[in-house]
Amino acid sequence: GELESARPEAARSDLQRPFFAEGGHHNTRSHKAPSSSQCVAIVGVLSECQVGEMVATLQTRKPITAIQTEDLDAFPMWEFCLDEEGVEEMDETWIRPVNAAEIPKGAYALTVAVRVVTANGTELKGFIAIDTAGAFEVSGLGVSSPQYCFIPIAVTAADKAAFCAIVSVAPEVAFPIRYQLCVALEGEAMLREGQIG
Repeated sequence: GELESARPEAARSDLQRPFFAEGGHHNTRSHKAPSSSQCVAIVGVLSECQVGEMVATLQTRKPITAIQTEDLDAFPMWEFCLDEEGVEEMDETWIRPVNAAEIPKGAYALTVAVRVVTANGTELKGFIAIDTAGAFEVSGLGVSSPQYCFIPIAVTAADKAAFCAIVSVAPEVAFPIRYQLCVALEGEAMLREGQIG
């Protein structure tokens, strides 16, 4: 279900901290990649309920492949609308914002905003897919601009090539990709960091 706690402005002050400061948490656990991974160009037109929507609200519903940087700025955490699959035009790929100041423990399949830095220093805004039901687990990293692309934590050469083509960075200078969460995990003061590739 949707979390209903307000996001205090103090949480935004964490975004001003130095990127990848010493002493942060690092995700070093090995993860299984999803069974299939591909980058998807958004070609279709959003459903009528999404046309003209500029800023995400708690009522926003959209396919994960339609998430935009502005959506992640408005709500840095999203969840799948699994309890709304019966709604016309919606399926298991649709997400909604989570109104919370920190990432809850015990959650599955959250999409959380991250700051991304490629090996050559190119900075991007993106998101990671995580579970917090057991140990903190990352399944992959994505970007939405200039188009949607998701790569698994166990990134392959093909995943790297697809990602680099979308963000216009050569593979030899893009990886490893570092990321830092834009929201802290419940009970933690530091924003977690990690890398892919």
